Amino acid sequence: MGNLNEKKVIVGLLITVMCFILVGCRNNEINGGTLKNKKTELDKINNKIIEYFSTDNVPLKDNIGFNYVDMTNNIVIVGLKDNGKEQQEKFKELVVDSKYIKFVQGENFVEYKTDN
Repeated sequence: MGNLNEKKVIVGLLITVMCFILVGCRNNEINGGTLKNKKTELDKINNKIIEYFSTDNVPLKDNIGFNYVDMTNNIVIVGLKDNGKEQQEKFKELVVDSKYIKFVQGENFVEYKTDN
C-alpha cells in the first residue's frame, strides 16, 4: 500500500460504502411498492372522490367536508360532517372503497366575506 493512487482508491471506496450505509441503497419501498407508485395510487383515489363530488345532486354531497392526500402517512383523508359508520359505508359503496382512506370528522365550509 505504498502507492498514492491505491490509497485514493481505498479512501474513495470507504467513502462510498459509508454513504450507502448512512443514506441507504434501497429503492424507497413502502408496503411493497415504490413511493412514486404509492403517490399515484393515492392520487387516483383522491381524484375519484373529487370527480364524484364535482357532479351536482349526488348522494352524500351534503356530507363531504374535505378530502386530500396525506403523503406523510400514505393515506387519503376524507372529512365527513356525519362521520358515523353508516355514512362511511355509504361513502365506500357510492364513491370509492380503499384501505388507504381514513375518515375523520369534517366541518361545514364557511365562506367569510369582507365589507370591501
